[in-house]
Amino acid sequence: MKTKRGQGKILLLALGMCVLIPSWGLGKIKDLQAKSGQDWRTLSADFHLARDSGFALSTGLADEKTTNEKKNKVAMEVSAGLATYTSKGYGGGFRYGLGLLTHLSKRVALEFLLERYTVSVDKEAEELGAGKLQATPLQFNLHLCFTADKPLIPYALLGVSFYFFHFQPEGLEEGEEQEEDLVDRFSLLFGGGAEYHVSKKVAFHAELRYGLVKTWVAPVGESDFEPDEETKITPNSLVVSLGLRYYF
Repeated sequence: MKTKRGQGKILLLALGMCVLIPSWGLGKIKDLQAKSGQDWRTLSADFHLARDSGFALSTGLADEKTTNEKKNKVAMEVSAGLATYTSKGYGGGFRYGLGLLTHLSKRVALEFLLERYTVSVDKEAEELGAGKLQATPLQFNLHLCFTADKPLIPYALLGVSFYFFHFQPEGLEEGEEQEEDLVDRFSLLFGGGAEYHVSKKVAFHAELRYGLVKTWVAPVGESDFEPDEETKITPNSLVVSLGLRYYF
């Protein structure tokens, strides 16, 4: 009888273990799944945070690059004004020009300018006589701004120019060959001006430029002509202009 009771106790204990062990294991599995899911959620959140941070960083760098690019502006310019030569015997004439301006920094800009003007010349002019003198200077000018604050920006100007000259003597008949002309020459330029911005892209400017021109009269077609003191002239140029610049 005792043996049967002992066997019954053993059977009940075995059944209890069969119930408890799977329940305990199932609970552990659920705990691991919950922990694993939390870890994955944490990793996912960290990934999204890193991704968003990287995107923000790249966006910031792009914005900074865009800002730096905007500082290096380029402008197309048109201008008109009056021109003359300071030597005796030269009159004045209408002057017009077309150019390109690029900012190398906040206070330094480089200008490429092509202009043209024609002035009258009387008999008292150096070695020329009466007629008309046409000049087409190709200029490379450096603008040194005194301030970068808009809207008004004053600047000094220093540059170099190559003058293409053509002198037409008075009384020259049509078809008659011209015997002498001025030699095309380099010259130095200096002056100043101011630029007034009416918007981000549009600005008006005014300039005064003085050119140190030194050339000579030579027979047409003789490139190896050696000038002497009598043929050398210094018709230093003086130009006043107003213009418009469009930035893009």
